[in-house]
Amino acid sequence: MGARPYSKPGLAKPSGASSARRSTRSGCSAARVQAIRPHSVVAADGSEHPVDVLVFGTGFHVMDIPVAHRLTGRTGETLSEHWKRVPSAHRGTTVAGFPNLFLLLGPNTALGHSSVVLMIEAQIAYVIGALKVLDAQGAASLDVRPAAQEAYNARLQQQMQTTVWIQGGCKAWYTNDSGRNFALWPTHVFRFEKQMSSFDETSYELRPATSR
Repeated sequence: MGARPYSKPGLAKPSGASSARRSTRSGCSAARVQAIRPHSVVAADGSEHPVDVLVFGTGFHVMDIPVAHRLTGRTGETLSEHWKRVPSAHRGTTVAGFPNLFLLLGPNTALGHSSVVLMIEAQIAYVIGALKVLDAQGAASLDVRPAAQEAYNARLQQQMQTTVWIQGGCKAWYTNDSGRNFALWPTHVFRFEKQMSSFDETSYELRPATSR
């Protein structure tokens, strides 16, 4: 059964790809790779397949950011451990318990209908606003309040319920096993740009610099 319309990113299908599938020189094997030789691949079932090029299509995990294993929050928990429950952030940019951490293209900022460059630019403006507040207040750190982050994501997930990503019967890397879409922004890009145009200082706890 094919994917529902708009439920997955569109992929161009060059005419050469169809020709390759019909070619007698191509084939499909589900066996595991046992060995790679200079001009062939040997499968676990003993069959040998001549090849010109090897392409590693290993897949990916959207929120499995390598650096997340090295980012430690106030409680000693890494961001990777924290996100094992549900990847979420405030406005896709800050995470409660991880002061002074700013993410670009964090949870629910990816797009299926426009350019993520617009999202990044909006986030950069937001981060600059945060840094200006830090400087003006003479604070050493800011940390989004858990209640603010939870309220933001509750509203976002409510908006998500009417989208094709949830209602379209799709199963894609945008959603986790429970059906929560933690990757995509649910509405128009201009709405994200509008909400990111000013820094919401009241959503944060600012901590003063420690005097020496």
